[in-house]
Amino acid sequence: MRRGILWAIGRIGEKNPELVAEAVPEVEELLQDPDPEVRGYAAWALGKLGVPSAGLNDMLADEAEIELWDQGRLMHPTVGALAREALKRSEAAIGLEPTTC
Repeated sequence: MRRGILWAIGRIGEKNPELVAEAVPEVEELLQDPDPEVRGYAAWALGKLGVPSAGLNDMLADEAEIELWDQGRLMHPTVGALAREALKRSEAAIGLEPTTC
């Protein structure tokens, strides 16, 4: 169920981040979840929100592959790839030059 909730937070946050801003601390906690699906969806949701999180840096080497529906298609990214994308989006949201990971 957490995966679905994280997906909803990301989708809502993409259009209206203020509606889900209160959930950010809980989403950040889920970056440490033992389930790779939950970690991946948490990183994806933070990326959609453009929220910088130090926890994303710890996930860059996570090679667990998950299943994610995004941009109208079913994808199979790694958790690390989702963390990298989230970091890029958050850096762009606050006006920083993207780092190379």
